Amino acid sequence: MTPDTEIVKKVKNALMSIQRRSWEQGEAMQAMLELRDYDTLLTMAREVSYIRLEDGRTTLTTAWEKNTVTDTCACGEALMAAAKISNDQLIRDTYERLIDYTLNKAERNDNGILYHIKDSPQFWVDSIYMMPPFLAAAGYCREAVKQINGYWDIFYDPQSKMLNWIWDDGEKKFFRTNHRGICTGYAAAGIVKTALNLPQSMKREKDDFMEKTKVVIDGILKFIDDYGVCHDTLDDPNSIIGINAVSMVVYSIYRALAAGYLTEEYRKTADHLRLCQHGKVDPYGFLYGVCGVPNNDQTGISANGQSFFLLMEAAHYDYMENPVNNPDAWYNSISRQNNVQKSSYISVISQ
Repeated sequence: MTPDTEIVKKVKNALMSIQRRSWEQGEAMQAMLELRDYDTLLTMAREVSYIRLEDGRTTLTTAWEKNTVTDTCACGEALMAAAKISNDQLIRDTYERLIDYTLNKAERNDNGILYHIKDSPQFWVDSIYMMPPFLAAAGYCREAVKQINGYWDIFYDPQSKMLNWIWDDGEKKFFRTNHRGICTGYAAAGIVKTALNLPQSMKREKDDFMEKTKVVIDGILKFIDDYGVCHDTLDDPNSIIGINAVSMVVYSIYRALAAGYLTEEYRKTADHLRLCQHGKVDPYGFLYGVCGVPNNDQTGISANGQSFFLLMEAAHYDYMENPVNNPDAWYNSISRQNNVQKSSYISVISQ
């Protein structure tokens, strides 16, 4: 069985109509993976294999995208899974080049923490989602832990108990301190995905990451109203409406619940906010109310909004099917494929 409801079909169809940037393509691929839509996943993986760059990055087509470091990794886990499912040598080679780029070539500071862009020593909180979950899924768990802890030390503000957005490591100051909903949502989803990809031998790190996830979740929830609405900058009521963070935080809650973390109150909150998101899907399948296309500076629709709605639905389905401590049960369908191994969560370990 798969979470293939009518609303999932509509939102997925609308997602495919939206032009996507590199990180959005990665999010869409991850949504196809977690929805078990392997046919679509494989076609997307083949496409990103055709457009890879010489340095190992892929999904990057515009000049701006080619200036990024970690955005390319957003497709990494899904690309790795596609290589295992299909045994397609081009997809496998693309995955191997991407992991080599991430581990050995990407720009980073003296402590080894990856920058977000190539032409300036900037860290963006978005990177917490883009890259560490990929490393953990690929089996580079210590490196994934190092990256998240490095970003946390940079971005976490103990006074507000929230994460800032952009740090300039050259000037040693925040370029942007906005508590942006979509970027904070990336952090919640990225940390929980990484935590759940860690083996039980790293339970201390797993538990620490789940505590961090809870802090980020709480920081987001306090700015979402009873109708499931929040602003693009969470704590700035003068910013545009941008409800991207709602699906992202609900996704994170369900994944944490399935692993035995968080309390019943979080489930009730997630259930309520999930239904609020359902009420914001228009007749065409677009989730309306996110920071939208083309420049994420106006309320509307976006690929991010579509993908994380689908990821939310996948996480809800998995939690309802296996309500605690077995979040990877759906992956059994992949594990029956030849030469496929199932990891401790939703990723596939590269051989």
